[in-house]
Amino acid sequence: MYNIQANLIAAVYAVGLEHTSRAAVLLAESVTMCIDAGLYCSADSYNHFDPIENKVCKCTFWCVYIWDKQLGDHFGRSSLLFLRDCDVGELTPVNDKYIICEAIVMSPSGKECRYRDYGVKLRIEI
Repeated sequence: MYNIQANLIAAVYAVGLEHTSRAAVLLAESVTMCIDAGLYCSADSYNHFDPIENKVCKCTFWCVYIWDKQLGDHFGRSSLLFLRDCDVGELTPVNDKYIICEAIVMSPSGKECRYRDYGVKLRIEI
């Protein structure tokens, strides 16, 4: 997981330095590792991960997916990941401090999640 995240961060940094080819290579490495690790598949039915690990896996995959689309659109490169090939679920709209190892505790009323509407925006833009 750390290697996927490190390559993604390095790809984002390379985009900032305007090293497009290097960014594409680093992002492709992240995509390959996501596929090898099976992050594009839903692991909810396996009960293999606790809620924190499950959220980290989902967040990592969706960050790689979004950067794959963004790099492709911005620099005219083809995407490596396609939504039709992925069945990983969306993130639960709960702030991180309410997720513990045993379960996801829903936020108290009046406490909105910071990324509640991002999933709607993502579906519209794709």
